[in-house]
Amino acid sequence: MSDIEALVCSHWGHWSELTIQRVARPALRPGQVRIQVRHAGVGFAVSLFVAGKYQRKPPLPFTPGTEVSGVILETAPDVQHLRPGQRVVAALDWGAYAEEAIASADTTYPVPDGLALSHAAALPITYGTVWAALEWRARLQPGETLLVHGASGALGTAAVQIGRLMG
Repeated sequence: MSDIEALVCSHWGHWSELTIQRVARPALRPGQVRIQVRHAGVGFAVSLFVAGKYQRKPPLPFTPGTEVSGVILETAPDVQHLRPGQRVVAALDWGAYAEEAIASADTTYPVPDGLALSHAAALPITYGTVWAALEWRARLQPGETLLVHGASGALGTAAVQIGRLMG
């Protein structure tokens, strides 16, 4: 097993204290895929992870990053719907800021040919959050009116788009 480069958080603190290090290549477990990272999303929640202020704290040291796009290098034998060489986007608990990332196959999605991987990397957390809010919390139904106050930001834009798709 070879090493990879990753951005590492060794203690709770500020972004400026993260360091690039060589780390052991993470092991692939059942139900997972190994992704060659091309792009990773940056968001507010990740800064909370690094500061140790998020509701869940990864064990130190860890590699931050919760959303990634890239190309599948390897799949666990039980993963049937994804394949090596496929362009994908994935939501992770953490670990996106590295040359390679391990993701659950359940939160890894193919990227259509017309969508740039650089754009796809910003989708999983924002759009996943909005979908959960509208589907699970608001229980939005076709024909209902959705008011999005502040639709110019990432979450607001996603809410308008997903709301329209929901009817």
